[in-house]
Amino acid sequence: MNAQKMTVKIDIEETVDVLVIGGGVAAVCAAIAAGRNGCETALVEMDMCLGGNSGPLLGVHVSGAHSFHPYASETGIIEELELEAARQAAKTITLGHHYNISHQWDLVLEQGLRDAGVRVYRQHQARRALTEGRRVVGVIVEDIQHFRTKLFRVRHGIIDASGDGVVAVDAGASFMRGTESKARFGERSGPEKDSAITMGTSITALVRKASHPVDFVMPPEFAARATAEGPPTKTPGYRPAAWRPDAEFCFIWATESGGQRDTILDDAEIRQEILYQFYRCWDNVKNHSCVEEARNWELAWVSPKSGKRESHRFIGDYVLTQTDVEAARAFPDSIGYGGYFVDVHEPVGLRSKVVCYSNPPLWNFPYRSCYSKDFDNLWLAGRLMSVSHLALGTVRLMRTLGCIGQGVGTAVGLAKQLGCTAREVYEKHIETLQQTLLRQDATILTTANHDPADIARTATVTATSEMRHGVTRVSGGYLPLDVPRGVQLWDWAPELRGAEFAVRNTTTEPQKLRLRLELFERKQLWKDENERIGFKHITGPANRMEWGSDSTAAKFAPVAECEAVVPPGFDGWVTFRFTRPVPMIPADPTSDENRYNLLIEPAPGVELGVDAHAYDFALRLWRSAGEATYSVAGDCHAFRLSPAPRYGEAVNVINGHNRRYSTNPVNAWLSDFDAPLPQSITLEFPEPCDVARVHLTFDTIERCYHEAPINCNERAARRCVADYRVEVRTGAGWEEVVAESDNRQRWRVHRFAARRAEALRLTVLRVHDPRHRARVYEIRAYGPNAAD
Repeated sequence: MNAQKMTVKIDIEETVDVLVIGGGVAAVCAAIAAGRNGCETALVEMDMCLGGNSGPLLGVHVSGAHSFHPYASETGIIEELELEAARQAAKTITLGHHYNISHQWDLVLEQGLRDAGVRVYRQHQARRALTEGRRVVGVIVEDIQHFRTKLFRVRHGIIDASGDGVVAVDAGASFMRGTESKARFGERSGPEKDSAITMGTSITALVRKASHPVDFVMPPEFAARATAEGPPTKTPGYRPAAWRPDAEFCFIWATESGGQRDTILDDAEIRQEILYQFYRCWDNVKNHSCVEEARNWELAWVSPKSGKRESHRFIGDYVLTQTDVEAARAFPDSIGYGGYFVDVHEPVGLRSKVVCYSNPPLWNFPYRSCYSKDFDNLWLAGRLMSVSHLALGTVRLMRTLGCIGQGVGTAVGLAKQLGCTAREVYEKHIETLQQTLLRQDATILTTANHDPADIARTATVTATSEMRHGVTRVSGGYLPLDVPRGVQLWDWAPELRGAEFAVRNTTTEPQKLRLRLELFERKQLWKDENERIGFKHITGPANRMEWGSDSTAAKFAPVAECEAVVPPGFDGWVTFRFTRPVPMIPADPTSDENRYNLLIEPAPGVELGVDAHAYDFALRLWRSAGEATYSVAGDCHAFRLSPAPRYGEAVNVINGHNRRYSTNPVNAWLSDFDAPLPQSITLEFPEPCDVARVHLTFDTIERCYHEAPINCNERAARRCVADYRVEVRTGAGWEEVVAESDNRQRWRVHRFAARRAEALRLTVLRVHDPRHRARVYEIRAYGPNAAD
């Protein structure tokens, strides 16, 4: 609607810098980021509760890349929120800690918004856009609770994160809807023709085991249809998704429909269909297939909100595709990432099937897909961003959307500060945006800190202890070299000149040992669903896809060999040297798939030393006679590489990376596990400088989704630093400026009166799980006038 022709009666007017439409995870993260970056921000949400599909009206779990990739959990604001939710036990405790209808999650989101200065308006439905040329200057919003019409005038811009994008459509922004053909974007899984098919809509339900038998009667509004269709086929052992008779509480999500309809205009009819599907499913459990097992089970709750997966997708300056995510395309304007399955729900009659087209590598998300190409100040967040139908299968996961939402909100704040358009942020200021995101704990895959204001980057770093690659020692006895044995390398330097192994020769004769180096290198970056191979040495929770788990011997190609002679009765380190340095393939910091094996051929009477500890950089390896695959164990042989890659050295805290992206490199200072706490790390500045703010990034990233504290009913990340202090050294000596206890957060910013500092020291006093030692990803230091 042209702002000059508005005829709607307005009851209340408000003016803000930025209006965020929607209350889901993407919207919340975008609004918090905008507020933190200097924007007077309001958020309007049409439901009573915040969280969107993750909120207490539906309860879908907040998932993302960490379901399919180790240590891949999206960081930043979404990590802050989930760590705070874990602290407050803001998750419903059911089988698998999966879905969540805790109202405390809603309150965690609201507190995060209010702390950032965001004004929150519940039960406010954004309806119409007011435009002037290429700008959206206002939004008409219905206050559903009080029956009032409001006009939010917008000084700077709007972020449409509403899912359906009704306001963006009303403004005239170009959009896509349905499924694009293969010819449209060149996607390998695209159909031959365009269609109106979208992903469908679902509901969730909570069932509980009572202390007494509970009857279930099909609701009358669905009974006639059920009678006409006939009784369900009695299937002994039938289990709808996530119902287990031996549990106490379970969520069920056995419904989906609507992909062949208009998921906006036909929403009420779609909900009736999925309600029928659910009641039909529960009737089957209670009255047909599981009568005895389900006798005491009762239906406790059905979600009042329907979970929509897809409607409009708006067109930006770039459309992300399946091809992009499967190739892990590098974008110069990346502001976030993901890595979930390309998981597309396709209609089958009135129901649907889930088609997993691939498990992509960790992929980058471009800023150009986060704003409308038709407007100067219309940003996009959530599932309505500029992506293809197939790419939406992996983009739509809420933790991923939260990560990208932070990038969008930060971009809006930067555009306000610089007085530029959404597109100009990309054209003129993209590096500033990326460095701002990194400074505020976001992740941009493999992009390093280049902030010139960060004083810590110039420091010399030392620690009271640190873990290095050569720390392996014989602590687990010896194994006979009766089969090929060695180590599988998960990290390496650019070249390999040789290696050492702890060896014992129990014979009276010299023994010649042959060492071979071989490589598993996968050219195709994405995996098919049938490539799920688990790790036998990991007994705890597993990822839904494991990388680096295929140890088929025939897939390892020979690279180099060398020999060494072990004297009779020898017990010590044997050195193997290649005739010339071996060039190693570049290690991919975002994937564990490519690996090297270092194997020593069998030799009579020779034994190989074992280190009983587990290390990130290698696994113990052997191949039994007649076996087609190598066996691996979680411990290690005692070995050393020349040269060795960096492991847990103190200097990692200024290497520019605020996290690990996969198992290796860890990009963190790790204190020696044999050295008890407290342990300290010291940054010596080349000359005295004013320090008034310190950023600390601790380790809260677990190997898999189910180990995150919010998903395993724990109050804090096990490896997170709990108690610590920060000191600065001036001409008068060391002075404590920060003393913190019971920390639960990954990213902490401490401000204090400026000191003329010669050095900075962090001392770790306690970690939440005493089995861990100090683990710190990054330390930054800023002067009194540096930007936040």
